Amino acid sequence: KQFRRFLKRIKRSPEQVLRYQWAGEPLWQLTEGQGPENPPKCPRCGAPRVFEMQLLPSLLFHLDVESFAPPGDSGMDYAVVAVYTCSESCGEESGVKGGGTSEGITEEFVFVQRDLNPTGVSGP
Repeated sequence: KQFRRFLKRIKRSPEQVLRYQWAGEPLWQLTEGQGPENPPKCPRCGAPRVFEMQLLPSLLFHLDVESFAPPGDSGMDYAVVAVYTCSESCGEESGVKGGGTSEGITEEFVFVQRDLNPTGVSGP
């Protein structure tokens, strides 16, 4: 059911490689292995992190990652890569929020939902 929901949404724009929705919800491909409800707080200012964007598996095709894999290795594979950022945007260039510096660089939290069937081969 979850996978059908994922495919239905992706069919709206099959060429997309990234989905952006600040403070939104990731579109998980699988029911199993979804990201944390409460990702770790921002290490810079302590504010909660919110979902910002996700990388879709179609990105791998567009980057042609299989051509860089060693012989016998199918390369990289994932279901979804979800990126969570500081809810206070600490350290943003336009001014300092949340006690950060004006450098504009803040470590983000990334969660990878693994592809449970990376070969794409269905069982019997």
